[in-house]
Amino acid sequence: MYINYKPLAVFLRMIIAMGGTLLLLARLQIFTGNFQVKQVGLFSTIMLFVAIVYYYVLSFWQINNTKKDKTCIAPWLKGTILLSFIGICAVDHFLINGNAIPNWQRYFVTNMITYVMPAVLLLDYLLFDKKGNFKLFFPFIWLIPEILYTVYVYVVVLVLDGKLKLFTQYPYPFEKAYPYTFYDVVANGTVNTVATLLMIFVCFVAIGFMLFLLDLIPVKLKDSLAKKKSDSE
Repeated sequence: MYINYKPLAVFLRMIIAMGGTLLLLARLQIFTGNFQVKQVGLFSTIMLFVAIVYYYVLSFWQINNTKKDKTCIAPWLKGTILLSFIGICAVDHFLINGNAIPNWQRYFVTNMITYVMPAVLLLDYLLFDKKGNFKLFFPFIWLIPEILYTVYVYVVVLVLDGKLKLFTQYPYPFEKAYPYTFYDVVANGTVNTVATLLMIFVCFVAIGFMLFLLDLIPVKLKDSLAKKKSDSE
């Protein structure tokens, strides 16, 4: 499905950008004056920032865009953001399940990031992007942020905190020894941790290929219908 109506597309994309900005400020507790620096180290916070920047740029680009056949910029990056938030939703729902959220404000903000953001990002893609922009290798590119974040977690926890002792209790970017429980080698064991991470990576790639097919099928159907129509004439 594709709606060729630029004002509505720009409106939704500005809503995503501005709504994401409010969520980011609320997560960091800027409004209360109690800045939570350790929230910065969460994968969802990092990807939220990336999404905000992308959607502001996309919105202003689309306002000035005169090419009707182009509806987004950097499709690989848009797919990365979309897949990352779908992954955040799946991981939070099935592996974390809202644990360790101490108050209603953080619970609300976390659920908005976990469930609402993926929904509106997917809605934007379905309604306002022309299909056929995703490439077969994109799902592997979309996995890069998750791999880099995993490396980042273990560098901070095992190298910086474990050897250099730069942090007094917990690594600086996180509230606990690990940002998410499934990274915890001590609690879960090395084998279980590696198995869980591999399962997450495989699921990310699988969801990525589903998005690729979702992008490809409308184009193939359109080409097939056009071919049948030309053959009948």
